[in-house]
Amino acid sequence: MEPGGRLRIISRADDESVFLMFGDSGVGIRQEDLSQLFQPYHTTKPGGHGLGLMLVQRIMRAHGGQVGIESKEGVGTVVTLSFPQKNRRVRMLEAAIHERQPGCTRGKNSSRPCGGSTAAT
Repeated sequence: MEPGGRLRIISRADDESVFLMFGDSGVGIRQEDLSQLFQPYHTTKPGGHGLGLMLVQRIMRAHGGQVGIESKEGVGTVVTLSFPQKNRRVRMLEAAIHERQPGCTRGKNSSRPCGGSTAAT
């Protein structure tokens, strides 16, 4: 981004993630370069080494996050970092819940069918 450009930072969250979005008023990224942004040693900057975004992506993935980039030439670029919520609500399918219950057996004549209460009556 050229001196005097604008950088806008927006944050938002939902049940599963926290998002940080960084939007600039720079020249944007050429379409042919977008697909190679996270490739090692790919750079369009003089003196660049092409490892920065690859490292950011690896660090984000190691922590369960993601990096997204949208850009349009002549308009600017938006980089979105998505971080998982620490206490996010985990939604499980019913079958997965049954498989996790110890002693759960399937079938009509089961003494302890899946999905039933574990409390003794």
